[in-house]
Amino acid sequence: MATDAERAYRRLAQNDDVLQAVEETEKLILQQMAAEGYSQNRLNAALMVSRYPFVREDKEGAEDYFARIMADGADKETAGLSSPVARFNELYEAHMTLLKDALLQNDKEILAEMQQSIPLEDVREAYLGGSLYRDLCGSDKTATPYEQELWRTYRKEREDEAAEEAHTLESLFEKHWQERSQREDTPLAYREGEASREFLRDSGAKEETLRSLLEERTEYDGRDKTAYVRKLAAEALREKTAYENLKEPAEENNFAMALCALVKGRDGRAVRFLDEKRLVRLCLAHGMEAAVLENLILAASPTLQRAGLDHRKAFASLLGETDAIPFFQGDYATLKDSYKRILVDYDEALVQEGKGRSVHEERGYYNKLAVREMLDSGASEEEIQDVLEEIGGIPEKERTRENLSKILAEAREAREAAQDIPTPEEAAASIEEKARKKEENAPVRKVWEAPQEERKEEPEEKPHLTARDIRRERARVKDFELQIEREDGMEADEMYARCAREYKKDFQIPFNDAMDEQIILYMFNQGYEEREIESAVQRLSEAPSNHRQTQYAKRKMTGMKKDPRHAAVLGANAQKIQNAENNYLQTKYQEGKSLTEHDRALVRKRDTVGVPQR
Repeated sequence: MATDAERAYRRLAQNDDVLQAVEETEKLILQQMAAEGYSQNRLNAALMVSRYPFVREDKEGAEDYFARIMADGADKETAGLSSPVARFNELYEAHMTLLKDALLQNDKEILAEMQQSIPLEDVREAYLGGSLYRDLCGSDKTATPYEQELWRTYRKEREDEAAEEAHTLESLFEKHWQERSQREDTPLAYREGEASREFLRDSGAKEETLRSLLEERTEYDGRDKTAYVRKLAAEALREKTAYENLKEPAEENNFAMALCALVKGRDGRAVRFLDEKRLVRLCLAHGMEAAVLENLILAASPTLQRAGLDHRKAFASLLGETDAIPFFQGDYATLKDSYKRILVDYDEALVQEGKGRSVHEERGYYNKLAVREMLDSGASEEEIQDVLEEIGGIPEKERTRENLSKILAEAREAREAAQDIPTPEEAAASIEEKARKKEENAPVRKVWEAPQEERKEEPEEKPHLTARDIRRERARVKDFELQIEREDGMEADEMYARCAREYKKDFQIPFNDAMDEQIILYMFNQGYEEREIESAVQRLSEAPSNHRQTQYAKRKMTGMKKDPRHAAVLGANAQKIQNAENNYLQTKYQEGKSLTEHDRALVRKRDTVGVPQR
């Protein structure tokens, strides 16, 4: 069954621009086939695999479409021609470069529109492996690189925008954060979710922006902070979307209409769970059937999306089965949430590598890595088995307790042998050779019945590192001595770029976070200010984390300050940095220049009473 995100993508992808591009492509293909000597009947047969159904659902329009694109076939067909279906598909792949440009911008706009109301991870899951481009070309081998290239550039643009947005909206977020409930009898997730929802409703900010701000302010101290932040931000977005939908409720949904009136009566403020519960009772008392009401609640209820609630129990409570507010018990970032976070992180590393592979292709391998991480987090083997059984992507016939126990045993053996869990980047590299060999000989799956044979491409000749090679390379990062000396007038950007080139020149592994740390320390020693370094790292770093995180540089700087290994270097420069910041702020103030959010943050560190508004 398709998810809400998948249905949304399909709906948005069916637009006139895409249809026009597909129409022009198929018309050209039929003309070429006619020139090759295909008869009229055979051209009609080729339309059995037309991509029209992928861009339009109306069957009535198909007949007119086929008439518009049809070419005049040969009176007498040329002998020795291949199947019209196979030839049509073959030519389609050859013409996909023409469609690619039309689809690229279209997909970016669709993803951005989806993210206004659908959480990031749901959008990600719907798009990667399910794009319109994949349906049109019919080749996994062709489609996967396209999807990942687009996702990579799209996410980088979003993260850059979110970083700017976080600076701009920081004070507004702080306002809602201070106004959140402080009741100790309510769970932390419920209180922080309340602030997050109101911030999104008031600002219209991106989910990524909320993630970044939550990461800095949350009081969560459980086993998986990243999973907690992602879950809370996603649920805040869902709840915010539910309130937006209430502005124009479906007329056939009486419950939604009543909720709309209730929200208006509260001057737009959020509905309390008990208020919604009383509304359900009124609906039942006025004769609404329980079965009908259930569907109406699921379609419209904001409180069923609220962070900090047990959503299954909340639904039962609304229907009157229980009286108490069903707060979630235990760590709100469940083991299931952690498992999803681990796989997404590994898959994002593969996307950044740009190799056209995914976690799905090596699910067994990544499941073992995920099990290792979950064991290290303190999860029990029984809990892990339940997660693997439910969402482990294991074929049903293999989803036996015996096989699940085998996965756990292998992960446990590696853990007991004190083998390091590879980073996402190391994991991507360790399966490089295996995946390359597999791809050389693997048949290419097509979405149609009679796929044509795909040409093999010569693999790119690159050195293939073993996991041991990677660990050796990573170990010598901290001992690498940079030789770049600061010249008069050398900006921080240039210094950073030169240092990064030194690392990339001398190391066989991709540029990573550890290299960034060494460059940051080196630049401090060269006399650069913290704000200069942070800006250079944020804009120029090619470390994978800079693609996956908002405010990467700021987080990196904060983490290094707390790390005892770097305290001596950073501490020696602390006073120098503070003096530079003071001079910078004083000069701006004297010249009457406007303060940026970054500037205001610097002021707040020195004066907690107020911030100059000039």
